[in-house]
Amino acid sequence: RSDVNPSKVGCSRTLCIHNSKSYFWIHPDGSKMQAVYFFPLEKSFRELLILKAFLSNSVRVFGAGPLGFNILRRDDPWDFELDLSNGTQINVEICSITDRNGFFQRLTAEELLERHSYYEEIRIGILKKILIAFPSSESNELLDQLRDEGRSNSESVKNPFFPPERRLFTSMTDLPLLDTEEQLRTEITKKHRKKHAEKSKTILIVDNRTATAALSDFERLAPKLRPLLDSVQFPEIWLYTGYGGGLKQRNEDYLLLPLKLPSANVEAYFENF
Repeated sequence: RSDVNPSKVGCSRTLCIHNSKSYFWIHPDGSKMQAVYFFPLEKSFRELLILKAFLSNSVRVFGAGPLGFNILRRDDPWDFELDLSNGTQINVEICSITDRNGFFQRLTAEELLERHSYYEEIRIGILKKILIAFPSSESNELLDQLRDEGRSNSESVKNPFFPPERRLFTSMTDLPLLDTEEQLRTEITKKHRKKHAEKSKTILIVDNRTATAALSDFERLAPKLRPLLDSVQFPEIWLYTGYGGGLKQRNEDYLLLPLKLPSANVEAYFENF
């Protein structure tokens, strides 16, 4: 299903995309489809890179000139409260959607394994979670051994997944397909129902973690979502699709598609896109 190197994937002499994962779908007729997705191992780091991409995109598309920012607060109550060098303050909230039922659970398990593969020792409680998520005869034997020894979950043991390496995660089952429009409606509505102030100065970014939905699908959905988008207080709603990213701009690749913009910004967006 996926072949991952959490730091460098798709490197060449001129470009090296970081924090990426390659996915392969092999169909019954033997044909293969490949895609690359954004894959930082820490949620907070993923959100920071999405924020950085959003601000960079705003400068590029709207011609705002150099723009500095300070993060005033995180997760209190919005993901980011920002003080911009142009004298304005905004909030940024990030949510995620997928088009496969159970996809986030699989991603969480893979991220857990990859993240902890960098440590020579691992807490038994975390190790058990990984072994249960990736069952095998070896996993079952190790679980039985830990159970028989009566070891505490807070104890640390030698990490069987150290050192980190390129791993191939496979699956013979296809996860049930979800309705992308319904997922978008659910996430936007959920965020709008939060009892937090300052929605009118909060920008919502939808992190597109769908497996098979194309950008053209979202373009077709936009008119259907218009009544909902107009009814929520968020002044801007963006769809972020990431392929890779890092702290250096040359190591990133993404696309930000506006689902909702203030009318004054629409013309500027399409002129400079």
